[in-house]
Parts: sequence; C-alpha cells; structure tokens
Amino acid sequence: MKRKRAALTAWLLIFYSSQHARSAEITIPTVYEAGHFFAVPVTAQGQTLRFVVDTGGGGGAGLMLITPEAAEKIYAPTYRCDDIATGRMIMKWPEFTDAAGLPHPPLQTPCNAMALVVPIKTGRFVEDGIIGGGYLPQFRAWHFNYPDRRLSVEDADWKIPYGKTVIPLGFPKNAQGIHTGPFPSVEMQVDGHTIAMLLDTGATAMQTAAGLKATGAPQMHGQGTTSYITTSVMNAWHKMHPDWPVVVNGDSLMPARLIEVPQIKFGPYPISHVWFTERPDGNFGMHGVGQYMDREIQGALGANVLSHFDMVIDYRHDCLVLLSKPI
Repeated sequence: MKRKRAALTAWLLIFYSSQHARSAEITIPTVYEAGHFFAVPVTAQGQTLRFVVDTGGGGGAGLMLITPEAAEKIYAPTYRCDDIATGRMIMKWPEFTDAAGLPHPPLQTPCNAMALVVPIKTGRFVEDGIIGGGYLPQFRAWHFNYPDRRLSVEDADWKIPYGKTVIPLGFPKNAQGIHTGPFPSVEMQVDGHTIAMLLDTGATAMQTAAGLKATGAPQMHGQGTTSYITTSVMNAWHKMHPDWPVVVNGDSLMPARLIEVPQIKFGPYPISHVWFTERPDGNFGMHGVGQYMDREIQGALGANVLSHFDMVIDYRHDCLVLLSKPI
C-alpha cells in the first residue's frame, strides 16, 4: 500500500508540474494568413493592433516597430528617447486586455518603451508594425506551431525535449559569446551543397498570375510566403539544371523570377517542390542584411518551408527545435 501511495504521489507531482509548465507558456493572440503569423493584441479601450511576426524584421533594444498611424489609432502618445539614439521616437506600453495582450520583455527597455515609432511602408502585410529582431530575442524561446496555427512564448525554464531534431542557428557574437545581432542564420542543402540562409518567418510573396499558376501557393489579400535566393545562386542552379521550372515574371512585390527546386534538405528531412523568389545579391551582402549576420548568406528560408513543422526557435541555445516531422 505504501508503495502504491508513493507511486501515486510521484505521478501527481509529475502531473501538476507538467500542468504548471504548460500554464507558464504565454500564448500570443494571432491570426494566421497563408503562412504568416500576425499578432493582434487588443487594448483596454478595445482597439486591435496588427503586427507581422518576422524573425528577419527590424527593431532594436528590445523593441518592436510601430507606425505613427497605429500609435495615433490607439491614442498612444509618442516620446523622444535619446537613450536609444538622439531624437528617436518611441511609444510606451499601452494597457492591453488580459485575454489578448503581449508579454513585456524580461529586461527593461530604454525609456520603458514598447516600440520604435517608424514610418514603415504600410499595407496589409505591415499594417501597424513588426514584431521582429528587436523584440523576439528578448525571450528564451518562441514556439511556432504551424500545423495548429498557434504562436507562443515558452517559459524561461523551457528545455529542449529529449529526442527532438535540433538544427543549429548562427548569430554574430562578441568575444564574450554574447549576441551582437538578432538575425538567425540556418543551413539547407540543395543538390548536395550546403547553403547558409536567414531564418525568415516574414519572407513574403506577392505572386503574379503566372507565378500563382505555377506554384499554386496559398495567398490571402494577394500575399503569401516564399523563400528568397540570390540572383547568382539562381543563375547557377538554372545553368546546372535547365529543367528546373523558372517563372520569369513571377512576383510583383518587386519584379523577380521564381525557380522550383525539386528537393531541399532541411535538417534530416527532405522537402519537395520548394519555390524560391529571386533577390539581388546585394540584399543579402555586406551592404544588406548580411552585415548583421554571423556569416555570408545567400537568401532567406521562409514559411513555405518552415510551415511544414511544429518548431521552437531557441534564442538562448542558438538552435531550432523541430517538434514534429514535416507535414
């Protein structure tokens, strides 16, 4: 009897501790559109903001980006914060509802700000702002559950589950091993060659009719997801594999070609029929996003690949954890 009671007690401790761990996870209020997560927090006054969640997006000092129009929409005053840069304008945290709020970063931000006020090009994709490289790395781990269309912040005590696939991520670091940039690099393999890419949950396609006909990719409001590849790599692929389909005028976000790679390898998994959108080499070079990376990259791996997985971006351990096999 004593052994049974001890076993039951141990089971209850495990059960309640697991329930506590689940409750500590913070679910982000989101809508999911054609592969993109948009955070949609609601203020106490009932106004909804809409931020694209973009691991390759801007920000800084623990802050997201918000447009002046969005700050005005929720009647939030903006302030000058010289702690970031002379004359930089910020918005402080509004009061959000308990049911649809955003977590504050664990470390205090300059001027107790939530966001940098930036006149970003607006539209359906960047409607009110960007939750990107300023805000996301302030937390240990972000859970992008693409199959269930759910986004959450893991608890500070979250640990990598045993037996799950772990893919290294690269970040620029100083001599003490501290991150000096927020953008993760990750590797894929194409045709036996390893290619470093930006891990980019915000990589966006606005395919033309020809592009959409070729790819059949899901779109909402004329937008969907893609992965980017530099012109030089695309040209090399096309020269080596002239049978790989190419759409000359496939995207209208900026005029660009599309190319279909029959199969890439991501971690241990093959992913078939992956379309890449062309981008100039300079976009990812040392005068583009490459200057903020840990190494030379050749493009961005977007949600047309990532959405095959339930995955966690672990900023503290510099890795991507795949909790599922590709769907």
